[in-house]
Amino acid sequence: MKNKCQRPNTRGGVYIPRESDKEQIQEYYEDLSTVDKKELVASYNQQNNIWGVRAQMVYLSVLHTVFMERFGKSPFIVENDVAYKLGPKIYYSEELDTILPLPEN
Repeated sequence: MKNKCQRPNTRGGVYIPRESDKEQIQEYYEDLSTVDKKELVASYNQQNNIWGVRAQMVYLSVLHTVFMERFGKSPFIVENDVAYKLGPKIYYSEELDTILPLPEN
């Protein structure tokens, strides 16, 4: 997803991993790695804002990782591996087997 811009009226957040996050990371990863691609896209699109709560940042980090594994790209805007911003809402194209930005209304 080239030339991504931050979703309007949303904040970004910073996630710096801690040793204590490992169990939660594993739980989120197990859950997200088993959902189909449409459900993965829905999980991303349900994010309305980044509040910076640690549990949300762990979840978003894992969600980004799973997108990278499945599609080789992610809808998140990630800077320096720690700053996360929501990119545009997306949809899954079965025909192309990829994620694409939803056209803005």
